[in-house]
Order: sequence, then C-alpha cells, then structure tokens
Amino acid sequence: MSSRLPASEQTAVVTGASSGIGFQTGLGLARTGMRVVMVGRDRDRTEAARRFVFEGSGSDRVATALADFSSLAQVRRLADEILASNRRLDVLVNNAGLMSPKYRLSLDGFELTLVVNHLAPFLLTNLLLERLKASCHENLPE
Repeated sequence: MSSRLPASEQTAVVTGASSGIGFQTGLGLARTGMRVVMVGRDRDRTEAARRFVFEGSGSDRVATALADFSSLAQVRRLADEILASNRRLDVLVNNAGLMSPKYRLSLDGFELTLVVNHLAPFLLTNLLLERLKASCHENLPE
C-alpha cells in the first residue's frame, strides 16, 4: 500500500513563479492536480502568471502570494500567510533569485544578491519546515 497522497490532496509553494523556471514549475505542478501557491514580488505579473497557469492547466486550485525577497520582513509575512491559508504543505520550490551586477544593499543591510538568493530562501524554508514535516508524516500509513 502506498503512503503517498494523490496530487489532488497536496499543496506546493513555488517562489519566483511569475516567469521562467518558477512559472513552468507552477504550471507543471498544477497540471498534476496539486494546489499551487505561486509567489512573486510584482502583483500584476504574478496574477498574469496565475491566470495563464489556470488556463494552461485547467486547474482552479492556483493561488498567488506576494513577497519581495530583498526584505526579510516580507519573507516572514509570506510564511505567516502561507501557514494561515494552507493546512498542509507538501512541496516547497525555492526558485526566486537575482543577479545584480552592481553592489547593492537590501533594506536589511545585506548585499542584495546574498539576501535574495540565500538568506530569504533559507528563512522561508525554516519558517515552513514544521508544516512541511507534519504534512509528510500525515502521508504515512497507520
């Protein structure tokens, strides 16, 4: 007997989902029947991506969440929002990232590329980790 839940009962969170690899990942997961939360920093682009994924997958189980990963406060808010609106989390795809050719600091005082590509995904993962682990254990047979 398989302990794995069907995709239709699983939830995935994909960061950097308004374009590129994150967008394609969200589309692919939605096509499996999973509930997908597409995270982006720009409201219009993220909503446009959600509509496209909805149309391309036929799934009405696609939601959006907004956060700019250059702000650790926004990452914390995002985690709180995800935890409040999702009883279970089965997949977390940390895809958001950037490459800045110039040295720039975030609002938190960290180098921008470091915070977006490393600190923010590390923080988000740690804030969601207990829910991810609990969802995994719910899949185990009794």
